[in-house]
Amino acid sequence: MFAHPGPLHPIVCQRKAESSGLGEVKRVEQASRMLDVHLGPDATALEEAVENSHDCITLVDMQGRVLFMNLPGLWQLELEGDPGTSRIAWSELWSRENAELAEYSIESARSGRACRFTACRPTSRGAAKWWDVAVNPIFDRRGLPVQMFCVSRDITELKARELALQRELAEKETLLSEVNHRIKNALAAIAGLLSLQARQSQDAAVHACLQQAQSRVLAIAEIHRRIYEMAGHDCLDIGDCIADVARGTISTLDASVNIELRTACEHGVSLKSDQAITFALLTSELITNCVKHAFEGNDGKVEVAFSAGPTQLFLRVHDNGRGLPEGFDPRKSGGSGMKILLNLVRQLRGELSIARSGRGAHFDIVVPREPLPNS
Repeated sequence: MFAHPGPLHPIVCQRKAESSGLGEVKRVEQASRMLDVHLGPDATALEEAVENSHDCITLVDMQGRVLFMNLPGLWQLELEGDPGTSRIAWSELWSRENAELAEYSIESARSGRACRFTACRPTSRGAAKWWDVAVNPIFDRRGLPVQMFCVSRDITELKARELALQRELAEKETLLSEVNHRIKNALAAIAGLLSLQARQSQDAAVHACLQQAQSRVLAIAEIHRRIYEMAGHDCLDIGDCIADVARGTISTLDASVNIELRTACEHGVSLKSDQAITFALLTSELITNCVKHAFEGNDGKVEVAFSAGPTQLFLRVHDNGRGLPEGFDPRKSGGSGMKILLNLVRQLRGELSIARSGRGAHFDIVVPREPLPNS
């Protein structure tokens, strides 16, 4: 909806009051400029409607010359002369960069096609105004286009609000990017402090807990690093994230054995950042569990795979370690790691299955795939 532009200019109100003498002559002269169009018996009423419109209404011939412009249009464009009298070109009323749009509208009318465009057209005094322009061809009795009827609506205020909103949005995106940058740096600093404390700790249990906390912080930091690099976009390629988090977790845990990591993560699957963070934490937690419990001082192998279906996401972490005890129930496990794992799966509304297929432990997680915004 467009805002009502308010009362008409005094010259338009004066035109309404003219009913005889020179005023009537002026009315006839202006109406005669539209005689190429068959107006019928209601020509006077139509001319009154055109003259009292709040839009700039222009009649242009097929050579692109202005034949008629209503008084509100003259007033809005701050024109001292009448372009219909001087037969100036329609394109000359537009700024140089938008003259091509005016020429395009003429070509469309010559082809019998209507067109519409939005462009900036300054007034004769240099004031910039934005217009929503609708151009329609006028046909003679043979069905041939002979003139074009142009209605230009002043949308300067609307455009100003639109530009203000765009600036505000850009500022917010910049602020969000800065926030993510600071969060990324803060998380890196926290991870560094945890690593320092872990190295200084003489207690093996405390050392392990600090390392696990560090890997969790780094998993979140990896997501925020990607958000910052994507300039505030809220969707990330989760396949890339999972692969990087898996490598980062292995390197963080100073295992006394050699752990071979294999990843098979499908690329091009985007998730919102909050869901991506949960997937990153899941990956870190599962790998930490493998390194901590599976290998008993022996070298080992961990496989991480991620794939996507039309309605579901699949995360798989397998190892070739000693496997899980018979009858293992994660819900009855007293370990904090398994409790964290179950809570993360619950946040994603997913399902966790644990299998003993061959050697090692197999953790498989299925999560419903949520639609992305504007998808």
